[in-house]
Amino acid sequence: MKIAPAGSESHISSRRIWIIAITILLALDCTVFLTRPVSSQEIVLTDHTICQDINPETGLPLNRTSKFLSSDRQAISWIEAEVKEMGPSHFAWYWFDPQNRVYKNTTRIENFISTGPRRLWDVLPIRGQTENLTGNWTVRVYFRARLLVSESFAIDPLFYGVKVTAKGLAPTCKVNVYLDNRKYGEMIGASTHTVTVPIGAPHNISLDSVSQTSALARFVCTSNCRIVTSKSDLVFEYEAQYYLRVQSEYGAVEPNAEGWYRNGTRVMFRIESPVVGSFGVRYFFVSWSGDFSGDSLFVMVVMDRPRTIVAIWKADHSAFYVSIGLVITVVCGLLFFTKRKARARKMSDRYSTGFVGGC
Repeated sequence: MKIAPAGSESHISSRRIWIIAITILLALDCTVFLTRPVSSQEIVLTDHTICQDINPETGLPLNRTSKFLSSDRQAISWIEAEVKEMGPSHFAWYWFDPQNRVYKNTTRIENFISTGPRRLWDVLPIRGQTENLTGNWTVRVYFRARLLVSESFAIDPLFYGVKVTAKGLAPTCKVNVYLDNRKYGEMIGASTHTVTVPIGAPHNISLDSVSQTSALARFVCTSNCRIVTSKSDLVFEYEAQYYLRVQSEYGAVEPNAEGWYRNGTRVMFRIESPVVGSFGVRYFFVSWSGDFSGDSLFVMVVMDRPRTIVAIWKADHSAFYVSIGLVITVVCGLLFFTKRKARARKMSDRYSTGFVGGC
């Protein structure tokens, strides 16, 4: 068995201490190198962008954009920098979601063995991962704890919502909602409905222009069609209209007032009286009945509800009776004179015959 010479133990311990000390110094030196402030001589940013893909041969960005859909595969933050010093360099990408929370961060150490231009990038997967995190995003790129660049981009959903509100309808009134001229849904009364619209081309959203509640009442929207291209709030105003019906067996209503009127409209008209009918019968206006009362030939009503107004007439047959009497008198006179003339002729013939025979 070999016996170690005296003092060898202390020699080994001293060597270990030196190894540990050198290791610590190297680690500290590396940390200071990676985190020390960056001078303009170490790196110069020459280009940067957000894109959809990278050319694998050149490392150049493809399809630069700041707009992505939730169906896109990925978003890429790409930078190009001129490296002035060789050695390890620390880069970091921080991706912030629409709530300004760090969604993803990537750190890497690039060991540059030569100076010159370098192209670096980091990828944010979208499809299957960030569909529900639609909105405005931000990515920040750091070099040795110094901010190199900050860029914003948007991830838009495949659909957006359009809030449709119908105002002025009665509680039981129904209207249909149409998306690109196809029925989408139904609204009852003054209410709000959300229409889900595909992103992309402009879309047409419309409501029924007329909603009939009865034969004499309806609600009308004069501007019932809108074009949308993004999330928005649409308000369709409806107003009540009521029908005025004027019924008269005789006489002319001037002007012709029957028809539809907006709620609150004042309507004025008059009726012709008297009216001469067949055989000289005269008709005199008496009064109005139904949804208006009065005996004036002139009428003024406020259309705050459906109205049916009926004219009441009274017939005056005196002229007819006088005519009948005259006819009877003339006929009787003609009969009387005809009969008298026939009698006179008969007597004349009789006298003429008797005189001849006497001779």
